[in-house]
Amino acid sequence: MQRNDEDNLWAGNDISKMNTKQLRFMQKISSTKFVLVFLSLVLSTCLLWFGKIPPGIFSEIIQWTISAYILGNAFIQSKWGK
Repeated sequence: MQRNDEDNLWAGNDISKMNTKQLRFMQKISSTKFVLVFLSLVLSTCLLWFGKIPPGIFSEIIQWTISAYILGNAFIQSKWGK
């Protein structure tokens, strides 16, 4: 039996065996917006941890990043985003 890598997600999990909820979750976390927001939050957390930015700036970065993500989702779901 040949292994088809196109149908595999990772670690041998077959995409065709995933339910709708799992597929939606995978689509959401693999979106460009989510990846950019996640990387922004991780980077700003690292910068705060190592003392490169003050807590006030960290707070602003988190607020603006999450706000932009929510606004982007709202725009996509609106009549203008379609």
